[in-house]
Amino acid sequence: LLPFVSKPLEEVVGFASPGMPRVLVLSNKHGVNGASGILYSEVLEGAAVELECKELLVLPSSLHEVLVLPYERGKESDFIDMVRHVNRTQLSVEDFLSDNIYTFDLETREIQMVSTEEDCAASA
Repeated sequence: LLPFVSKPLEEVVGFASPGMPRVLVLSNKHGVNGASGILYSEVLEGAAVELECKELLVLPSSLHEVLVLPYERGKESDFIDMVRHVNRTQLSVEDFLSDNIYTFDLETREIQMVSTEEDCAASA
């Protein structure tokens, strides 16, 4: 009923930042509750193929969309901090999805939550 769509981030925001990796915005045709696309491996597979990578980093933006980009190890805590900052300063409580970030592996078709050593230490 609501087909999923992906758009380059620069198309959505209207400009491109030099040096920024390719980022796709995943949602559905109507842009309502579109973050549910991460529940369908074929949606994430299509994004990985479009971005020409074997692993994706999935950043929750809101209930309505997620951002995906090629996964580059070592920058996880920066992205977690960014998602948490945006959630607290730019997002309404009703549209909040998650403070966590995720990876999607094209080969195994699995999505996993990313945790940092700081997160593990805080929960101990």
